[in-house]
Order: sequence, then C-alpha cells, then structure tokens
Amino acid sequence: MFICAHHCFTFLTEQVLNRQADQLRTVPQKYENAKLWAAAISNLENKIKAMKQEQTLLSLEAHDYANVVPDLSKMIGALRSEDHKLKYHEEMAERKKLHIVEETKGASSVSNQSAKHNTSNSAVFKSATLVAQQTSQQLIRPSQLIGPQYVNVDPQGFQF
Repeated sequence: MFICAHHCFTFLTEQVLNRQADQLRTVPQKYENAKLWAAAISNLENKIKAMKQEQTLLSLEAHDYANVVPDLSKMIGALRSEDHKLKYHEEMAERKKLHIVEETKGASSVSNQSAKHNTSNSAVFKSATLVAQQTSQQLIRPSQLIGPQYVNVDPQGFQF
C-alpha cells in the first residue's frame, strides 16, 4: 500500500506542480494584459484632456461669434439706412427733374399763346410741349427724356 500511497502522492504532487506552472505561465500574460490596460487607460485619459481643451476653445469661439452677431445686426441696419438715404436722394432728383418738365410744360403753353407766329420759338416750345404731353400721357422718368427724339424737332414734328 505504501507504493500506492506514494504513487498517489506523486501523482497529486505532479498535478499541483502542473497547476502552479500553469499559473506561473499566466502571470506574465496577466502582467502584459494589465500593462496594455494601463496604456489604454492612459491613452484615453490623454484623449479626454485634448477633447476638453478643444471644447473650451470651441466654447470661447462660439461666445466670440455670439458677440459679433449684434454688431453685425447694427452694421446691416446702418447699411439699410444708407441705402434708403441714397434711394431717397435719387427719388428727390427725379421729382425735381419732373417738376422742371412740368414747369416747362406750363411755360410752353403760355409762350405758345404769346409767340404763335415766331417759328424759331415755336419749334423749341413745340418740342417742350411734346415732351410734356408724352410725360402726362405715360409716366416717363426724367432720365428717359434725354435722347435724339427730343432734339431738333421742327414745327411740323419732323426730326432733322
């Protein structure tokens, strides 16, 4: 029985030694795994720090843009105001020209009555009357009154 006990003891000892050897073999693997985990954690921590810095910069940039928007609105308002002023002045100039044409129309009718027989005056007033009549019939802007059709018109209405 002693042999059997010895054999059993040897067998058990070998099993224990094999288990310990397996455990010793896995220690470096566990160490490598722990090392890899530590490196991965460190890498992620660095990425988180970089992302926090980027978020801070983006937040500051967003605040800068938010501050620019009211200034931009003020600039747009000023530009619109300037545009309205320019349009107002252009319209006033056109009204002034139209007023001059209307005055010319009135003056031409008075002059036509007083200078019926004077053909040289009649040609000038006839062209002014023609312009005034066309202006009153259809709305013609004063800028459209410049052209060859209103220059050198004889009393019969022929151009030369």
